[in-house]
Amino acid sequence: MYSDKDREIQRKMMEGKIQRIDIDVDRARIAAATGRVAEVERIVRNVRGQLQDKMIPREYFIKVTEAVKSISLDANVKLVDLSLEQAREFALQRLEGKKQDAVKVAKEHLIKAMELGATQGFKDLVLKKIDLISMTGGHRQEGPTKAKPAEAMPKIANVAKGEKRNYTRFEEPKLQVKIAEKVFTTIDWSIGGLLISDYDGEMDQGAETQVNFNQVGGERSYSATIRVVRRDSKKKTLAVRFTRSTMDALEFFRNLMKQHAQRAL
Repeated sequence: MYSDKDREIQRKMMEGKIQRIDIDVDRARIAAATGRVAEVERIVRNVRGQLQDKMIPREYFIKVTEAVKSISLDANVKLVDLSLEQAREFALQRLEGKKQDAVKVAKEHLIKAMELGATQGFKDLVLKKIDLISMTGGHRQEGPTKAKPAEAMPKIANVAKGEKRNYTRFEEPKLQVKIAEKVFTTIDWSIGGLLISDYDGEMDQGAETQVNFNQVGGERSYSATIRVVRRDSKKKTLAVRFTRSTMDALEFFRNLMKQHAQRAL
């Protein structure tokens, strides 16, 4: 039989163990918030090992087991999101190898997330994003194919001799771009950037800011971060490149390009 003193010692030991487990669970949550999956997995293994103590109350065991599973799911979901964001940036920079590596990481952790209880809706959204990213950047294909029609699209912007551009630019439809509370209209646009007319602002080469844009006459607007590539004070033009944009904005441009391609068939 245990004495009251022995029971008190055991109670304090168990309280200390539970406190250590709670601290580890909090550490795992913090790591999950930034997608540090490897760190989360290490902490979760340690927590599960501590839970094997038969003195751990059953209710606490169940609560913590469910919590670490949810945290593992959150970590994998976060890493999927971060990997897709990296893949999109690499795609815009036409770094095909790095883009594919980032997509591969996203797919691997999508599988883990589904095993941990992620919804089908999450999976569908991720696959849609991967599909959009796969259509951005990459290697140019010489000549038209059935899958990729020739870009004989209306009002393609002229490119000066010797000027290199990663993306085909289009003059139509015109876009409205809101910069610092002023609205400007595009001369031409591409999935990688914009050429803005009648610019009378103060931004110069290298400057960055967030802008909102939409199709002239359209109801929905999209946001992106842009960096100034060139400002021509005489012509009052501003050439900018997208450095960060939402998946919705990317899909907006892809839909415009698809519409042009369909008209050319």
